[in-house]
Amino acid sequence: MVSEPGTLPQSVRNSLPRAAWLFVLAVVAAATVVVALYLPSAVRLLADGGWRAAWQPLLYVAGLVLAERFVVKVPLRNHRFSVGVCDMVIVLGVVFLDPPVLVIATGVGIAVSQLLFEAQPVKRLFNVPQYILSVAVAAAVAGGLVDLLQRSDRFGAQLEPGVFRPALAVVWVVAMAAFFVVNHSLVSIVVSLSTGQGFVQSWLRAAPVAAADWAASIAYGLIIAALLAHDQALLPLLIVPIGLTFLGNRAWARSLAQGQRMHSLYAAGRALSNRLGDTRAWEVFARQVADVLNCEGAAVFLGRDEDGALDVISTGGSERLTVPPSKTAWEQAAKGWATRAGWSRYTMVPMEADGEIVGYAAAFGPRVDADFTGDDTETLLTLANQGAAALVNEQLYRTAESERAKLLDIVEHSSDGIYTVGPDRTVKTWNAAMVALTGYQEDEAVGQKCFNLLRARDGEGVDMCAADCPILAAADSGHEEVRDASVLNKDGLARWINYAHAPVIVGDGQMDTDVVVVRDVTRERQTDELKADFVASVSHELRTPLTPIKGFLMTLLREDRDFAQDRRREYYKLMLMQSQRLERLIEDLLEVTRLEAGAGLVDATAIDAVDLVRQVVDRFTSEDPDRTVHVVAPDHAVYCRGDWMRVDQVLGNLLSNALRYAPPHEPVEVRLVPQGREVVFEVRDWGPGIPIDEQSRIFERFHRVGHYMTREPGGAGLGLYLAKRLVEAMGGRIWVSSRLGHGSVFSFALPAEPSLNAVATRDRHTG
Repeated sequence: MVSEPGTLPQSVRNSLPRAAWLFVLAVVAAATVVVALYLPSAVRLLADGGWRAAWQPLLYVAGLVLAERFVVKVPLRNHRFSVGVCDMVIVLGVVFLDPPVLVIATGVGIAVSQLLFEAQPVKRLFNVPQYILSVAVAAAVAGGLVDLLQRSDRFGAQLEPGVFRPALAVVWVVAMAAFFVVNHSLVSIVVSLSTGQGFVQSWLRAAPVAAADWAASIAYGLIIAALLAHDQALLPLLIVPIGLTFLGNRAWARSLAQGQRMHSLYAAGRALSNRLGDTRAWEVFARQVADVLNCEGAAVFLGRDEDGALDVISTGGSERLTVPPSKTAWEQAAKGWATRAGWSRYTMVPMEADGEIVGYAAAFGPRVDADFTGDDTETLLTLANQGAAALVNEQLYRTAESERAKLLDIVEHSSDGIYTVGPDRTVKTWNAAMVALTGYQEDEAVGQKCFNLLRARDGEGVDMCAADCPILAAADSGHEEVRDASVLNKDGLARWINYAHAPVIVGDGQMDTDVVVVRDVTRERQTDELKADFVASVSHELRTPLTPIKGFLMTLLREDRDFAQDRRREYYKLMLMQSQRLERLIEDLLEVTRLEAGAGLVDATAIDAVDLVRQVVDRFTSEDPDRTVHVVAPDHAVYCRGDWMRVDQVLGNLLSNALRYAPPHEPVEVRLVPQGREVVFEVRDWGPGIPIDEQSRIFERFHRVGHYMTREPGGAGLGLYLAKRLVEAMGGRIWVSSRLGHGSVFSFALPAEPSLNAVATRDRHTG
């Protein structure tokens, strides 16, 4: 038994999905291994037995080839299953042939039959190894059972391989049952992978057909084996029942084909109702009419009163005829067109809806009978009436579509996101604003579940679609539901939205559609969060230095204590450090305010970058002699364009961060590299590094990265933000490269002054 696609075109039938191809190749590989294992033994058995040992395998191969001529294709939905006498021949092989010879002979017989009678290469490739594996399993099961019975001495010395014994019938039945399971399972797997159906569903759907064929083949095969062993003269008597079985299978196949034909009639009408207003739907309809009637071609003649025309859509193409808006004129024009087209043996029926003729349908060239039968005409009339109803619906559809287009135009140009979902939360429509908000195109969103697209969560991170779905709430209440939620766009970025769900309730009180209007409130929410974070952060940072200052002052004002001068100086020094820290914070805040206002940015001039780097490094090493800073720079002046004070501020900030986070025993490196039209400043440390997912955010205001700070411990997180803004104001760029555990390299580049730069001859290293 093998499977064939039934309703698909030839080009599709010859193609398989990748998964099905991989399975076919796996079956081929497994069969190749089986053949390689059995071939030496089969050759040896045939060589030892001579010509007398070869006649049975040759007869078996001929039987397999002949059996392929008596195959009936049984249609079963979108597949056809072959039933015949092939399994009956295999029963005889299992009974009379040694397993190695049986496997090789099966492969040869099936291969020859496929080459002679099967046109599809992919089926040839699959069917041969399919039967080899199935027969190998059957032979192994039969041989194992026979060996088991021999060891039990149940039959004594009379039990010999290749000899039919009625008492061993159960052995052959079990062996062929194994053949059936393997063979049918292999076919079902291919069908499942090709059509996307489940394996169990594919297996069970064809099981009755396959089981009936198997049972008949087993019965006939064992009867033939018994007659071959005991009374060969009775063999001709089996021709009648086997022939009747074959004819019964053909009648059964015709009955199923007729059922499928009725299904095709339904599909032809549905093709129009599902694609109203689409000319291609009428082309499909004409082809289906020709397929249902099994004729050479068909056409529909659609009257267009408003255009004064008759649209002709046939299996060979389409055209428009100028015809007066009259039913008689339409009929005469349709007959004239059929005559000019050279149609022979055609039949034409009116397309009538609500007592009004709206066109005509025709078919020509029946392929089976001499002319169209009454059943054919009745079928064509049924199809024509379906087409007439579809044509009337098409006119109504065009009117509704015009109104719908106006509404869609309004929705598409809305600045708010608008989409609709059904009661099962499947997206029906998706406007352009939703595309901009989520990144999902309309064709990606429509048909998907809305919770899979948006993944909405409330302010506490709880999945709203699972815990408190607003769509279901709107459906239950029948009233609008307004929510705020965090959603993820296609790139995984979070956006905050405010969305209102307005349910459309139908007559039975159930929700038909939920209309959702979405407004992006991410910027507003971020602004609110930034304000709150700014107030909290600045309040904390202002309080931090004030607290020790207040504490030291209260201590110094105590009347019950008299502090030594050294102790007082130490307190004053600590208070001064905290006041300086407070001053730096206030200066940073003022600097941010000026930058945001666009005032007091930079005064760019040509500056000697080498000299600037040396001064900054000298200042830091003089303040902390225990730290080592290596400088790698050209031994001549390198000029860039910038503001000396601002470049000093940026480089100092980066060097301060590097010294703060690098281990005390590790040096810090400052490198100056002229690169074409830029001069690059690099500050490298061997500190803990920065996580990769945080590196793009460390230049934001107030950003904290766990213990990998972008500012002084306890600072407001403005240092790197100021550095970025100052560098960009000078026409440069700033970036970071870092790996956890391997330190960081902060770099910024400023425009070079090539007219002032000398060519570097060597690098200078200082420490």
